[in-house]
Amino acid sequence: MLTKGDDYPLHQTSEPIAFAGTDRNFYDRYFFNGYSADGSVFFAAAMGFYPQLGIVDASFCVIAEGVQHNLRASRRSGGERLDLSVGPIAIAIDEPLQKVTLRIAGGDGPLAAELTFTGRHFPIEEPRFIRRNGTRLFMDYTRMTQKCGRSVPPNRNRRPRAISTSSSGSGRPAISTPHRSSSTATTMVSARHGTGAA
Repeated sequence: MLTKGDDYPLHQTSEPIAFAGTDRNFYDRYFFNGYSADGSVFFAAAMGFYPQLGIVDASFCVIAEGVQHNLRASRRSGGERLDLSVGPIAIAIDEPLQKVTLRIAGGDGPLAAELTFTGRHFPIEEPRFIRRNGTRLFMDYTRMTQKCGRSVPPNRNRRPRAISTSSSGSGRPAISTPHRSSSTATTMVSARHGTGAA
């Protein structure tokens, strides 16, 4: 089964990119989180690819003004691992290992967002983690971690927040972010990408 990834020199075996070995539970996953300096706003997002199961899952959660909002999405992958969208949740690799944009489409749901993560340093490859239950392999994964900053307009005087809430025309909460520029916010944001089996 050939997919878009097969056009790139990324193969780790003689098999097409769609095949990820023999472990049924193999996954490839993104995880993002961020919060405002005063802790009033927190968000987390994830997207996981399970090639042996043919599934892609994604989620976005934000807590703002004491209220938690959750969005979950799932679809069949069809083996295409370069399609980084699941329902209203999408990831764009703007600059590999440097800049990633997470988009939550407004549509019929109560949330909308566009969050760009810009690495403050080259990603760190964490040590491989292996855990066994007796003789059975329980977990085997490797993660890449990167602390990121979010940019805000330089003429903005108030302290930036990771996300701000407002009401849309329908009265539903909406998530928005300031425009990007060269000025870095004090917001703490991290991004992780891992592969493994669990």
